[in-house]
Amino acid sequence: MPPPPSARSLAPPLPGVPGPALLGHSVHGDGPPVVLIHGVAFGPWAFDAVAADLARDHRVVVVHRRGYGDSPAPCARHRPEDQAQEILSLLDHLGLGRVTALGVSGGATVLTALAMAEPERLGAAVLHEPALGPLAPGVHALLSGLARAVGAAASPSAGAEVVASALAGPETWGALGTAGRAEARRPAETVCFEVPFFARFAPSAPDLGALRGLHVLAAVGERSGPERREAAGVLVRAAGAVCVLVPGAANLAHIESPAALADVVRRAVPTTVTEEEER
Repeated sequence: MPPPPSARSLAPPLPGVPGPALLGHSVHGDGPPVVLIHGVAFGPWAFDAVAADLARDHRVVVVHRRGYGDSPAPCARHRPEDQAQEILSLLDHLGLGRVTALGVSGGATVLTALAMAEPERLGAAVLHEPALGPLAPGVHALLSGLARAVGAAASPSAGAEVVASALAGPETWGALGTAGRAEARRPAETVCFEVPFFARFAPSAPDLGALRGLHVLAAVGERSGPERREAAGVLVRAAGAVCVLVPGAANLAHIESPAALADVVRRAVPTTVTEEEER
């Protein structure tokens, strides 16, 4: 089967953000819009298999967060809330009103911030293992420990390896092979810079309550630990989410079980798309 049609482009400068704030992205396929937001260390490339699957019947936009792919380096405004606003500006540039969105790990944290700020922009949100601050103490402790580790690391490369290997877990980190591990270490300075921002993200239960009324799936990997299930439970209780188990996956479901994750997203897409949602 030939690869899905795709295009790469850059969004225009964002008002109020210093420097040439251009978010890179790639667009694949045609159909109801689906936006994919990657996490820390594992950049846009990690969505290759999921994007190819979904592009068979959707218009897929793979966002390049700052410091990854075709986007510029992070700036001082790099909180998940700031990144969410940059993605909203990208959606405006692409002429997209309401979309279905998937975020994985740190990408799910950014998508959570986006959903809290402008839930009306989302037809559905698939949140795979986000950080939710002290509301989910297990994941919060993990990220806080990683923030301390990058601060103490001998080099950005060493710090990025600590982060990437911890997020992947031993099985997936080994399965990535030499090339995959090198790709995860490539954005080393960005990884070390941004981990503390994710560790400080701390929504309240009322903040997450803004997601009620939105179709939210709290995805968790079948192989993930109890701290990830704890975070999914927070979304169920505070945001009215439905918990979905991704077979064969852990934190990096887009790499470990791309077909299963694409199926979760496909089931989340609204069955009817209005003209407003397509704009």
